[in-house]
Amino acid sequence: METAKPIRFWNRKYGVMCLVNLLVSISIFAHFPLFTYSIGRFGDQPALQSWCIMGLSVGMFLLGPFNAYFVDAFRRKRVCEVSLVCLIICTIVGSISSRLVMSFFLLLLAGACFGVFEMSLGATLINDLSISKRRTATDYYFTWFGLFGLPLGAGLAVWGLHAIGVDNVYYVTLALQILSLLLLHPIKI
Repeated sequence: METAKPIRFWNRKYGVMCLVNLLVSISIFAHFPLFTYSIGRFGDQPALQSWCIMGLSVGMFLLGPFNAYFVDAFRRKRVCEVSLVCLIICTIVGSISSRLVMSFFLLLLAGACFGVFEMSLGATLINDLSISKRRTATDYYFTWFGLFGLPLGAGLAVWGLHAIGVDNVYYVTLALQILSLLLLHPIKI
């Protein structure tokens, strides 16, 4: 009787992509408590502030119908990198934004960039690295790295707001995004 050998799917490229997913998820999910805390500069307008927070959530699904086109028409890794660069730009401009309407559109754009980033990284690049027999397992573990980003991002923001201040938390989220880009760029796929 012959026992089946487990198929190994963890390798350096896969591990780096999971780490990139975690870092970007932490940085994007830190924006929910960050923005909620920093909206005091816009005055007391709870309804408009809620719209801004909703903009980030809606933005994540905004470009969903076009994701397949993006990864087919352009290089998959390039789509991922460009969306990450756009997310970095949104974070930079959003940290200095002083208008509520501008913040809404920046958060909407940041959500759209995050959605394209996640789809190009998770649905295409990760699957390009995995063999077909282990695709479900690779997607499963990759997804968990992104899910851990939600509590870690919120925790980072809540802790950071009291420990280092709102501006420095923005810098930390920006640093996580730049680190993700630097980790992702050298990978050959």
